[in-house]
Amino acid sequence: MTNDSQAPVFKDINGLTIKVTFDLPFCLYLENGVYAVDRGGWAASVQLERVAQTNLDPRLGIAQSTGELTRDRYGRLRFSKVVIRLPGKAVIEMELRRQVAAGKLDARDGVVKATLTIDNLIDDYGNVAFTEALNIVNRFIEVYRHVMDQFQIRRIPSEEVFKADIQWYLNDDLLGGTWSPMGFGHAITLEPQGSDAQTMGTLRSWLSSTRPVPVAIELFQDAKDRLDRAEYRLAVIDARTALEVLVDEVLFEYFSASGASLEEACRVLGVDPQKVQTLEDSLQFSPISRKLGNALKQALELDLHNGNSSLWQRWLRSKELREKGVHRGEEVNRAEALEAVNTMGEIIDNIWQALRSAHWLQDRPETR
Repeated sequence: MTNDSQAPVFKDINGLTIKVTFDLPFCLYLENGVYAVDRGGWAASVQLERVAQTNLDPRLGIAQSTGELTRDRYGRLRFSKVVIRLPGKAVIEMELRRQVAAGKLDARDGVVKATLTIDNLIDDYGNVAFTEALNIVNRFIEVYRHVMDQFQIRRIPSEEVFKADIQWYLNDDLLGGTWSPMGFGHAITLEPQGSDAQTMGTLRSWLSSTRPVPVAIELFQDAKDRLDRAEYRLAVIDARTALEVLVDEVLFEYFSASGASLEEACRVLGVDPQKVQTLEDSLQFSPISRKLGNALKQALELDLHNGNSSLWQRWLRSKELREKGVHRGEEVNRAEALEAVNTMGEIIDNIWQALRSAHWLQDRPETR
């Protein structure tokens, strides 16, 4: 590493390129070679190489194999090595514009300019380069999964990349590199987390019964898994589905237990009774915000609309984010998805808490 006083300064970053190399957790069964990936205004390349495992998992029961495993989602027999090459200028300017948008930098004359040294590149832009390389690979994975119908292959989060090499070049001459991104090996823990007595008691209680795990809980677990896998748009969709499934179940039980007429249920739900024939229909046609607001207030004495304005405003942002993701196919970033999933999880928790004191559900079995 050179000192700042001795390091060359790059006034023109057009000749900078970045090469990021790491292994995937699984194998992409495509021909070894280079594939172009469009990034909207510039392009990157992904070079694939299939690598055979030299030490096979003993649970496979085989010493070596010339075949393949069906849906080898964990790369037990083979995995792919990827080399991503991307233009340094595009990556640097993308990050600088992000900082301008966040108010951390001032844009002069509408153009972002940078004067950088080798140390700046390695220390300040290593994580940026790795993150963008991972975004490119995840785009590749999404398209591969769709076109090849390899549904078992999913996007990978940074925590599942345990080793990477990041090199910077100027006009094909190596400048330096090798930088470990933040969060490397985050999936590794030195000790497994233990379980307290209450948690173990709950586990054993569930196992000694035939109670099914509520669908809403399973869906929300899926949302958290997608969030962890950087599947942000789908994480928001799953979390919203979990919330709506729970709300519909609670309201159906409430109206059924209270003996409310269909007309009364429609009034609470804001639905025209002339357009529905059953309680299920009325729940389907009722707007989700109406169900979370007026309906839950009557069913559980839970006033989410007026009782917690901050949570309600976050709910409205989450609702809009989900609509953009579903109906317009817009991308969702990590910060947006994290807020949306956490918001809907908080609402779900509020509903579970309110259910415990609902007089019409005193005999309902504990579900959490």
